[in-house]
Amino acid sequence: MNTIEKRVQDIKEDLDFFDDELQKYEYIIDIQKDETIFELLMLEAEVDILSEFSDIDLESFKNRIKVAKEMLWF
Repeated sequence: MNTIEKRVQDIKEDLDFFDDELQKYEYIIDIQKDETIFELLMLEAEVDILSEFSDIDLESFKNRIKVAKEMLWF
């Protein structure tokens, strides 16, 4: 079983704990939000590293990442 199949199986098993469909839906949204925040933090770190070693102005990317993170916290 590859990583994606394993992850899907784990989520299905987690969803079995919820009786209410709304709780299942909220759980899936929370998982996606957590993963997206992690990806944004990783991207932010990569942009910071690139900006140290490059002449390219990456401020617009930094601002976009900041806005995306702020939107996810709500």
